[in-house]
Amino acid sequence: MRIELISTGDELLTGDITDTNSSWLASQLTEQGFKLSYKTTVADDLEELVETFKQRSQYADFIIVNGGLGPTTDDLSAQAAAQALGEPVVLFESWLETMKAMFIKMGRHMTDSNIKQAMLPKSCEIVDNPVGTACGFKIKLGKATLVFTPGVPREFKHMVKEQILPLLVASNDTQPLSIKRFLCLGIGESALATLLEDVTLPEGCEFGYRAAMPFIELKIFSKGEVSMQAQVEQVADIVGDYCVVRDGNSLSRHVHQLLLDKAQAQEGFKFGTVESCTGGMVASSLVEYPGSSWYLDRGLVTYSNTAKQQLADVTSETLEAVGAVSIETAREMAQGAVKKHDLDLVVSITGVAGPDGGSDEKPVGTVAFALADKNNCYSQMLLIPNRGRTNVRATACAIALDMVRRYVEGVEVIGGYQSYKAVAKTV
Repeated sequence: MRIELISTGDELLTGDITDTNSSWLASQLTEQGFKLSYKTTVADDLEELVETFKQRSQYADFIIVNGGLGPTTDDLSAQAAAQALGEPVVLFESWLETMKAMFIKMGRHMTDSNIKQAMLPKSCEIVDNPVGTACGFKIKLGKATLVFTPGVPREFKHMVKEQILPLLVASNDTQPLSIKRFLCLGIGESALATLLEDVTLPEGCEFGYRAAMPFIELKIFSKGEVSMQAQVEQVADIVGDYCVVRDGNSLSRHVHQLLLDKAQAQEGFKFGTVESCTGGMVASSLVEYPGSSWYLDRGLVTYSNTAKQQLADVTSETLEAVGAVSIETAREMAQGAVKKHDLDLVVSITGVAGPDGGSDEKPVGTVAFALADKNNCYSQMLLIPNRGRTNVRATACAIALDMVRRYVEGVEVIGGYQSYKAVAKTV
């Protein structure tokens, strides 16, 4: 089945907003064994929209159209769909009544402009939107089924999960793709591909790579009933220590689940973070997921030397002798927080994120890490390639999360990262 996406809106082409809907949709389709074959972005222009709908409907089996269903004059998707079909838009009384009920429930007045959202192509079938006033709708044009969806991410995601994905599964007459994933850290895409040069996949299988700095996601796709278990295990052995998550694409989600499981098994378990250059990124990445309150006791941002001393009991002697960016300071940050706040496990980060602040001895990208429990402390200092402040901070966050993962999984806490130069480590 050939699935395409048409994203609409001037703001997508001018760069005023980032099209997060399309990347999210692609990942959701992939998870279900489908593949997005083609994506088009079209301005809020009636003629362009009509032409695009007609053209793409000659190639695709299923098209998701995102955006242009609002109440304003530049929301043109319904009108363009009707024109492509050669029919008028008509008032769908059922959706008008639904909208009126929504506005009453919200305690808001429905303006006349909202009536436009119930003006749809005459032959279309309504696709419900229970979380917004813009209903979706479905038409048949050329060889394709087109489903029109609102651009508001919350509404779009709800409609995709609850209605579009089930519709695709029900109408698909081919075997979906099977995908095995390895999320890798500390190795580049070309180096990873070189490691796998001698792996021969069965016919119908192929490798896929996705760089999402600082990670490289390795995927093995198989079609139909092809078995590739032996090759998956071979790849797992080769990738080895670089793989931080298997059968998943989020290290923070994986670490969250590990810590949640640990907290539920060990009553009173308390985890904390002490962050300098990352400014709370590690803690923030974990609280994205419900249940983090089971284990996360506190996240300390100790950006200044004074904060390091006050909140984590780092000594002035250490700061004066070796500086804030040092393996000694990282260790005192983690161990100090464990003792001062009665925590069971703490990860700490201190480094030079740039673009300023580096020196010959400690250039931009120099970051020290420590992980401490009540009895042990593991620490390392790495030189992360200086690809900009954001990248240095994101990479430091990932390395800290990986240290936590390794600790909870019971493997060596200090990993081997080909992409990052080890300056020092203590175990």
